[in-house]
Amino acid sequence: MTTAVGRRIASQQALGSVSTTPPAKMHYLKLLQVWQWGDTTPQQVMDQARSYGFTGLLVKALDGPQWMGDYDPSPYALSSPENVREQAALAHSQGMYYFVWTNPRQFQIQLQADLTAEATKACDGVLLDIEPYEQFWGPWAPIGLAAQFMTLLREKAPRAYIGLQPDPRISALSALRISEWVPRADSIWGQHYWNDFNSDPVSELVHAAALGMLYSMPVLPTLPGNATGFPVDAIGKFPGFAVWRSGTTPEETLVLLGQIPVAGTVSDKLVTP
Repeated sequence: MTTAVGRRIASQQALGSVSTTPPAKMHYLKLLQVWQWGDTTPQQVMDQARSYGFTGLLVKALDGPQWMGDYDPSPYALSSPENVREQAALAHSQGMYYFVWTNPRQFQIQLQADLTAEATKACDGVLLDIEPYEQFWGPWAPIGLAAQFMTLLREKAPRAYIGLQPDPRISALSALRISEWVPRADSIWGQHYWNDFNSDPVSELVHAAALGMLYSMPVLPTLPGNATGFPVDAIGKFPGFAVWRSGTTPEETLVLLGQIPVAGTVSDKLVTP
């Protein structure tokens, strides 16, 4: 750096016209969601996802306060933050993102927040699968309970990337008290399953975009891998997407969705692997 350039930058910094904070980078998230590993290994699923054009995995970590290892007999089921860290490192070594997802429940809120934070800090971020049904978060939780969980999670993981993955129908969002979840989240990844909802794919994605405008959040929809009629152009307008799920999505659908170029999302909470 020349003396003149150095003096100019110092002067501009003093005036506040040059930021010393690096600009947030664009991230292209096309995630294949994993519930259970079955007979596959993380490496095999990563190889498959990457070959189809996906950029990362979204792996289940917790159901309430219980690790997935309590349910999935696979030796690769997540049972600790160390497991998350190991699989995330494997993904990163191959240039892929690695996120986890959880099903929060209405009990042991502090313990859930602690475990979720530890899992989240061991990888690229977490998506919270929140649905107003008894086996998930449930409907009409006590007022303030979701806000309490999100506050505790943010206190433990202030710099973590946290996405919401709800049932996006208006009645479901209402029963979830979605306004308690949104303030401490970074994005919304609604489960826009038009095949299950008996809705039109384009209309469903229009609804997804509208939710982003309503809550002032980036929207990266979760797409139904077992559906048909994918509106490729509409999907490509989003920053990214997830696909539910590995093991049930046909190969031709993985090829189709993996090849869609996405707009990319800007976040300084994400690191390019």
